[in-house]
Amino acid sequence: MESVLEDLSPESLAFAIEANRVVSTLNARYWNRATIYDEPEMAMVVTDIPVPLFNVVTRVLFTPENLEANIEKAIGRFREKGVPGNWFVGPATQPPDIGNALLSHGFAQSDIQPGMAIDLRTLPDLTLPPGFEIEPLTSVDQLKGYGEVTLRGFGLPASLLDTALEYVKSAEIDSVSQEHSYLGLMDGKTVGVSTVIYGAGVAGIYRVATIPEARGKGVGTAMTLRPLLDARDKGYRVGILQSSKMGYSVYKKIGFREYCKQTVYTWEPG
Repeated sequence: MESVLEDLSPESLAFAIEANRVVSTLNARYWNRATIYDEPEMAMVVTDIPVPLFNVVTRVLFTPENLEANIEKAIGRFREKGVPGNWFVGPATQPPDIGNALLSHGFAQSDIQPGMAIDLRTLPDLTLPPGFEIEPLTSVDQLKGYGEVTLRGFGLPASLLDTALEYVKSAEIDSVSQEHSYLGLMDGKTVGVSTVIYGAGVAGIYRVATIPEARGKGVGTAMTLRPLLDARDKGYRVGILQSSKMGYSVYKKIGFREYCKQTVYTWEPG
C-alpha cells in the first residue's frame, strides 16, 4: 500500500485533490487507445476519440520561458489526432495565471469544479434505501450496466457506450490499477455507479452517477459513502473529489469541505 496522507492542512488537501486527479488521468495507460505523455513539465493523455474528456492535459509545471512552446506542443498532439481536449488548471499548476495564455491559444473556459475533501474518520454510517444494494464491479458481465448508467447519469450520448466499456475493462478488470468501481442495484436493476481511485495518498471518488428516475432516494449518497468506507477500512485517512453542481449539496451533507477550485479549459480543432 502507498504512503497514506496524514497532513490535513488546507494546502496539503488542495494539492492532494489535484495529484489524485493526475493519477486518475494517467490510469489511461492501461488502455490501448490512449497515448500517455508523462513528462516532468506536463502529464497528458491523447486518444483517437473526438470527445474532450478522453483527451486531457494535467500536472502542468511550466516556466515563463517555456510556457508558449509547451502549450503549442500540447495543441499539436491534439491536432495530430484531430480531437478536442481538456486542460485542467489546479492549485499546483504553474504558472498560476496560465488560463490567460490558454485563452490566447484558442482554449475556452468550460467548467469550474470545486475540489473537496473529507477526513474519513468523520464519515456517517451507510444507510441503504429500501430494495437497494451495492456490489463491486469485478466481471465483464457487469460492465454494460455500469456503462449505461454512467452515460445516462452524465447525459452523455449512447454512442460512447462501447468506448466507455473498453476503458473500464482495461483499467479495472484487465490490469492491476488502483481503480475500482461499484454498482448500485435497485430491485436487481443497476441505477447508480461510482468509482474510487487510490493515489497520492488519498482515495478519490469519481463518476458518481444515478439514472434520472432513481434520483432523490439516497442512491448518490450511498454510492459515495460505500467506496469511502472501504477506503477507510484499507487504512486511508482522506477522501477527495471534484464536485459537479448537481452533487455539491450531497457531498456537503456527507461532510466534504471545499479546499480549491479546478478550472477546465477546452480546445476544439479548427
